[in-house]
Amino acid sequence: MDYFDLYRLILEAVKTGQPTSNQELLDELQQIPEFAKYLSTVSDDKQAQADSIKDIFEVAENLIDDGLVRGHVATVKFGPKLLYIDGLTTMGRQYLTELVKPNFKQRLKVALLDEGVPLTPQAISKFIFKSIL
Repeated sequence: MDYFDLYRLILEAVKTGQPTSNQELLDELQQIPEFAKYLSTVSDDKQAQADSIKDIFEVAENLIDDGLVRGHVATVKFGPKLLYIDGLTTMGRQYLTELVKPNFKQRLKVALLDEGVPLTPQAISKFIFKSIL
C-alpha cells in the first residue's frame, strides 16, 4: 500500500474509531473499506501480512513522533512496540482536511522530488509535518 494512503487511513481510523492500542488500531483499519480491500490482496501471503502490520505500526509511530497523533510508544523486549493512542492533534485534523483538496498527494510528491527529499517513510513524514504548519 502506498505510504501516503496508509498515513491517511491511520489518521482516519484514529479520528473515527478512537483506538487506544495496537490491536484496536488494526481493528479500526479493517473497518475502512479501502484498507479491507488491500488486506484481502495479501491474505494468502503470510510475509506480506507481517510486513503490512509492521508498516502500520511504523507509520503510527511516525504519526505520534510528527505530532499528528497524541500518544506514546513503549518498547518491549519481544514483539512489536506498544502504541498508546490518545487521539488526533489539531495538526492531524488539519492534514486530513488537506487531503480533500484536489491533487494534494501529487503536489506533495512533486514538492518532495523538487526538494530532493527521498521517498522514504521517515522523509515523507517529516515533509508532511512541515507542509501543514
